[in-house]
Amino acid sequence: KFKIEKIHNKITENKPKRTGKTILFTTMYGVPYHKKIPNTSITVDYFTHIVTDSSYNYLSHFHTDHYNGLSSKYKGRIVCSVTTSNLIRSKFRVNTIPLEQNKWYKMIDHYVYLIDAKHCPGAVCFIFYANDLLYLHCGDFRCTTDWYCDINFSSNEFMHRIINDLIIKKDNLLKNKILSDNYIINNKIINNNVTNVLNEININKINEPIELNISKPNTNICIPITKLKFNKIFLDNTFEGVKDFDSQHNIINKIIKDINKRNNVLFPIEYKYMFVSYSVGKEKVFFSIAEKYDWSICIRNYKKIFLNNLCDYSLKLLENEIKSILFKESVRLKERLTDKDAEIYVISLSDVNLERISKICNSKRVVVIFPTGWSRKNYVMKNDNITVEVMFYRYSEHSSDNELNKFKETMHGEIINTVKHKQNY
Repeated sequence: KFKIEKIHNKITENKPKRTGKTILFTTMYGVPYHKKIPNTSITVDYFTHIVTDSSYNYLSHFHTDHYNGLSSKYKGRIVCSVTTSNLIRSKFRVNTIPLEQNKWYKMIDHYVYLIDAKHCPGAVCFIFYANDLLYLHCGDFRCTTDWYCDINFSSNEFMHRIINDLIIKKDNLLKNKILSDNYIINNKIINNNVTNVLNEININKINEPIELNISKPNTNICIPITKLKFNKIFLDNTFEGVKDFDSQHNIINKIIKDINKRNNVLFPIEYKYMFVSYSVGKEKVFFSIAEKYDWSICIRNYKKIFLNNLCDYSLKLLENEIKSILFKESVRLKERLTDKDAEIYVISLSDVNLERISKICNSKRVVVIFPTGWSRKNYVMKNDNITVEVMFYRYSEHSSDNELNKFKETMHGEIINTVKHKQNY
């Protein structure tokens, strides 16, 4: 049972309710069911109240609906990716525990492994190993084909348990050599001769995570995430049952095609292009367009703060995706940024009106590109001085319905949906 320190409102202590296999929306002693790993002291994206019996409070990414409740007075342990840590420290001046991706870390009472969520820079999914069980919390994610990754298991105190009990069709997996070529698995590992790399460390005396990064030969294996048996999978099902949408790559190419149509005329009109973006998110869209046409990008202060806090790993991921979209060998993203007049402006949702747009730039013709997973109709705003076309493109940083169905067919574990208005929440 979690003990909860009251901050604002009274906490109700409703036990989780089940109807068959369906988990109804409720709270477990005040903590929403999908924000707590069962039978552990782990919470994810829950900062509205202090959970005094929680060992660590994990934050999947830097979006308001996930860090809601955080302030400079927050005293709990916050565990997140390096980029998210930079942003949290910049905004709230609180301490965090930043973890790199694709590495196992030993906490006081569990292990954790971070993988890229394909959502926004710094966003991660968490794999937890606690009480001899594996859990996957997706936070917010886009389940593209390249989301499915191999999980690296080093020679440590729980690898034998994973190999013997938590791999789907273990014998067939090893026989067909699905393991990464970079690692070797031998009979010593399979036959229980596993080195305990933590035997000289007193876990009870430390608060910081221990990075399990063992470089000894013949002690590392890579297991595809689809071959792991999860006890529970906490799934971001935002667009479940919603009309399907295309991949991010195809949507960006559609934007390029539409811009080409405006440029490839006998007497082209000079446009300014404005891209609607959150403080974190949609960077791939406007950077891809800037790289395609060799344009500059005028950014506001809120966006500059975020981009300055991108860690090298997050920036590299973004660069690689844009190179893949445009079939380019190199890109120069940050060199394109300016606070002066440019071909591209990055704006917030509140800027999408004639008065604000007129103040931001002096152009008479403006195209506002609004990437969103929801279907909306394009429209035009104009007065005597300016004409603004608002164009919606179904670009999403959440998984499509088709991607979610594939995920459920491919992964192994009980699905717990994390979006309230969807089935099985």
